Formats: sequence, C-alpha cells, structure tokens
Amino acid sequence: MRKAQTSAEYLIILAIVLIVTVIVLMIVIETPKTQSTYEDESSQEYWRNADIGLVAWAANGSHITMKVQNNMPNTVEIEEIYVNNIISYNNDFTLEPGKSKIITGNFIWDENMKGDVFEAEVYFNYEDIDTAHTYSFYGLAEIRGTLTTI
Repeated sequence: MRKAQTSAEYLIILAIVLIVTVIVLMIVIETPKTQSTYEDESSQEYWRNADIGLVAWAANGSHITMKVQNNMPNTVEIEEIYVNNIISYNNDFTLEPGKSKIITGNFIWDENMKGDVFEAEVYFNYEDIDTAHTYSFYGLAEIRGTLTTI
C-alpha cells in the first residue's frame, strides 16, 4: 500500500512540474513576438487613419506596393510619394474622399535593415483640389513589414 501511495505522489509532483514548465516555455516564446506585433499593429493603425492613409503595403528589394487612401473631406491629387526620403512614385493621381488606389513604386533596400524586415518613413506631396493649395504630409510612424515577393 505504501509503494502505491508513493508512486501516486510521485506522478502528481511530476505532472505539476511538467505543467509549470510548459507555462514558462509559452511565456518565454511569446514575449518577443508581443513587442514586434504591437509595433506592427500600431503602425498599421496609424497609417489606416492618417489624412493620406496607407491601408496595406508590401515590399521586395526593389519595389513597394501600397494601397493609398484619402481620409480627408476634400478630393486630393497625390503628386509624389517618398519612401525613406527618395521619390518612390511620382505619377499624379486623384483620390476622392474615402477612395483608395493601389500603386507600385521604387523601393531602395537600406543596408541598415536586418534580415527580411523593413521599416520606412513615408511622406506625400499632394494638392487639395477644392482649395488649390499644395501640401506635404509626413507620416509620424514608419511603415513596417517583412520583405515579400510581390
């Protein structure tokens, strides 16, 4: 009877140790992803709601494709899009309020980028069609992503 009780206690202790180990491993593995995921989601949220918004983007080593959206109340003509301070796209196009357009522009691979992850500053030169004034919109957050085949 004593051996059976000792075996049962041993199995219970072993089960508790295994459960604690699995929980600790899950926490350790998920922690790095949480920060990266937060930064990606924060960037996406900012750009989705910016005056000149970016609803989606993807880049490879030489091109970037972006879905540009007008979140302002007036129609705008996008004149230039800069990515990392280099003209990426300069074919004028008009966007009515709430409308979007998918464009593909040049993307220069920055030697400081690590692995297949990229971060890029984006700004736009545009004209407000209703007022005939030209403006620049500088994004306050970088776009972030993983290089892909477009």
